Parts: sequence; C-alpha cells; structure tokens
Amino acid sequence: MSEPISTLVAKAIERTLSAIKTEQGYFTDAGLSVHRGWYAHVIDARGATFPLIAIQPDTEGVDKSSGTGRELKISDNFRIVIVTDDTSHPADVLQACLHDVRRALALSWEEETKLITGVRAPVIGLAEFAIAADSPHTLAALPVGINFTEKHEA
Repeated sequence: MSEPISTLVAKAIERTLSAIKTEQGYFTDAGLSVHRGWYAHVIDARGATFPLIAIQPDTEGVDKSSGTGRELKISDNFRIVIVTDDTSHPADVLQACLHDVRRALALSWEEETKLITGVRAPVIGLAEFAIAADSPHTLAALPVGINFTEKHEA
C-alpha cells in the first residue's frame, strides 16, 4: 500500500464527486470544482469556480480492535462542504448540489473503492446550511462517514 487508507478514501471521494456534471444526468456541474481540503483555502488560493465542493477531514477514530490489536475498525469522517456565490437563490443551488453528492456516492462509491480492501459504504449525515460571516458565500456541510478495517503486520 502506497498511502494510508484514509488518503485513499479521500481520493475516492474526490473522484466520485468529480463525476458530477449535467452531461452525466446531474442537476449541476459541481464536479468541475472538487477539492480536498478546507473550502476557505480553496477560495483564497485557487481562484475557485462555483459551485465548489470541498472535501474536509472532520474526525477519525478507532471504533474497536481485534483481540491482538493488529486489526482496527476505523471510522473516518469528512465534511463535504458545498459553496455557492449565487445570491438570488442560493438554497436552490445548494439543495441541487446536495442531491448530486448523495447520488454520486450512491451510484459510484462501490466502483471507486473496489481496490481498497475493507472499505464500506458511506454513511451520510444531516446537512447544515450557513452563510459565511466574512464573505458573500453561502454553504452547506454534509457529514459523510466511511468505515474501514486497518490491518497492521510486523
């Protein structure tokens, strides 16, 4: 394995969400602006296009381990943050993007992770909507949890 499973999972989420394009039957083209990292950094450093999707790490923990302690059940949680600069109907844009994110994860996750041993289907949480206090952007944050098994050999 060339990278930690957590990194492979984040990259799989990025590939999955990058497929979100109207030509693929989605409501939006949010897949044209998918980034791993914090949305504020993307906006500041990369001249972002909107709507944008940022895949932010949230929490990571060990749910349980085997009797030997060499096999760990990991819960890796991300916040999929969708940001729009639309001021006329931002909630409509965010809701369309949320739908597209859920659809992409439902339809493509198994294919994107087939080479990552022990990865399970995503657990999608409750989205929260907000206005960024120091910018003109409106956003939605969708928690997505990925569980996998991490095996350690000497």
